[in-house]
Amino acid sequence: MPMTKQQIAEGIYDWFFVKDNPRSAKGIRCFYRGETENHRCAVGCLIPDELYVRAMENVSVDGLFHDYPEIAEHFGKDNLDFLTGCQHWHDEYSKGSLVGIFQDHGIDISKMPLLTSDAQWS
Repeated sequence: MPMTKQQIAEGIYDWFFVKDNPRSAKGIRCFYRGETENHRCAVGCLIPDELYVRAMENVSVDGLFHDYPEIAEHFGKDNLDFLTGCQHWHDEYSKGSLVGIFQDHGIDISKMPLLTSDAQWS
């Protein structure tokens, strides 16, 4: 069963806000999995270990869906636009507010108290 948008949002929220994990980027380069176990990106933190392969690095979210059908199945093909928006938030240090992205996609943020409209990386 593919993930729902709500499950994706809750996973990203938990990874970055509740667990306070760092983002996996160096300069303008982002990694699905970074140098340590807890360094992941907004999409990478949701990829199960059994689906992840190092060859995914340097592949866009769209490319993941195209090149790795099991990833598209895991996330749900209809969630590509939402995942891309979340990844942009991650890559650009919240240039577009994560709250805005969640709200644009109908995510219930009422149980996400650490998330504010000006959410930024610390």
